Amino acid sequence: MVDPLTKRYSRDRFVSSFVGFVPADDPKIALVVVIHEPRGQIYGGLVAAPVFKKIASESLSYLSVPRDDYQERGLLLVSNDNGRAKALASAGSAPGHPGVQNLS
Repeated sequence: MVDPLTKRYSRDRFVSSFVGFVPADDPKIALVVVIHEPRGQIYGGLVAAPVFKKIASESLSYLSVPRDDYQERGLLLVSNDNGRAKALASAGSAPGHPGVQNLS
């Protein structure tokens, strides 16, 4: 965020965000989650992604869209220690999805 006094980027005020769509193969929902001045963690993968997951899950349920379970296709979504989301897949278990894909 820009500090209104110095007119420069602040060193301690942030905006964290996460953008996604679900289900991956036939999107029904596109969603942007923006957290203004998060406390504690600042990375979108750690702060905004869990909000995305909750909203998307509830919305898909409400719309009666069948679940696209990544674990059934051999994919596991994770967030590493610096907040970047990654999709991990075993070789050949998910057509069109290479072994490791950085989503951030």
